[in-house]
Amino acid sequence: MTRKVNNNNTILVPIDFSEMSLNALDHAIEIAKKYKNEITLLHIVEDGEIQLPNLDKLADDITKKHDIIVHKLVKEGKIANVINEVAEVGNYDSIMMGSNGSSGLQLFMGSNASKVIKSATVPVIVIKEKNISEGYKKIVMPVDLTIESRQKVDWAIHLAKKFDSIIHIIFEKENDEYFENNIKASLNQITNKLKLNGVNYLLHKLDNKTYPGKLFEDTIVYAHEIDADLILIMTQAEGNIFDFVIGSHAQHIVNKSEKVAVMVVQPSATGFSFDF
Repeated sequence: MTRKVNNNNTILVPIDFSEMSLNALDHAIEIAKKYKNEITLLHIVEDGEIQLPNLDKLADDITKKHDIIVHKLVKEGKIANVINEVAEVGNYDSIMMGSNGSSGLQLFMGSNASKVIKSATVPVIVIKEKNISEGYKKIVMPVDLTIESRQKVDWAIHLAKKFDSIIHIIFEKENDEYFENNIKASLNQITNKLKLNGVNYLLHKLDNKTYPGKLFEDTIVYAHEIDADLILIMTQAEGNIFDFVIGSHAQHIVNKSEKVAVMVVQPSATGFSFDF
């Protein structure tokens, strides 16, 4: 699988002991059990007291109950800055953060989510209300015409093989024949790779009557309709002629997805090529 090579097999979980951050920790524990990851609990002191006793107890409880190696970090500073600095220096596998749903990323997350998502060099999984007792069984993967859009396939395979997932590939109807043909070509490449890796998938063309919005809006609607476990999207720099769907709207999906977790992955550098 083509992906950023991490030297650290550890999931970074910012923790402030709120319900949201503990939800994120539950997801991290399930992922860690599947992939044999370790977990680092990152407690950031911006205002208030350091909660070392709580942090120690939480780490010990996880180790005893789930047999997972847990590390602890306490840092001072601005939340988003600290998260990204720690993730970059430690070369973590991923970041898992909590969110309280459609009312916006408040409390621990606040306005920091977009900063973390924008700057993180590792995948960021934003956790909502839904638990992960059975893993990520239904993964929604929107596809547009960007090269970055196709990079999600490797991550979809990575997750699907562990959780026996079904990948729900959704795409919009294109009125322009040129764009329609290009979407078909992309879908053929994607589905061929999923088949090659033994991953189950479903294709869904979103009709304009049922799904009248743009793809980033319809992604949320569809994910909620099927009670999905995860939405898989990518960020990308604004300004691309095809960047009309996901790239500039990742934060919208993160904020507006009421229950479904959202995995946001930075695209690889220019020159990336798939081994389709």
